[in-house]
Amino acid sequence: MKEKKYGSEYVNRELGTHIEKQMRILEVLLVKTLPKDKKLLNVIIPLFHSILDSCDSLILLSQRPKGKFPKIRDSFIISRTIIETIINVTFIFAKGEEASKQAEKHWLQRTIRDLDRGIKVGDQIIKLKWTGK
Repeated sequence: MKEKKYGSEYVNRELGTHIEKQMRILEVLLVKTLPKDKKLLNVIIPLFHSILDSCDSLILLSQRPKGKFPKIRDSFIISRTIIETIINVTFIFAKGEEASKQAEKHWLQRTIRDLDRGIKVGDQIIKLKWTGK
């Protein structure tokens, strides 16, 4: 008899299968609801890709390697990202071009900010900066 406890291989496999089915539904939903507006489409497509990509990561982390526990803590973080992105996509669909422009502006600002990143550990600084060279 299969062990149906939280964290068991059986339950993790079933959850992975469920997530994969949900991903297929999202893919069909994307194709059936593609907006006609190209500006909106340019924002929605990368977000959908991000959702599907994070779902793949979630499936990988939720698998239980022999003798080890699944990476549940990290799975929660990725799950939150998936849910937030789905909410953003829904909001953009509902608001249309106005929200699409805001999302695009936010993406551009964040991209520029990410060109110069750093972390300080004690008195050491690790920095990554794109200079265009």
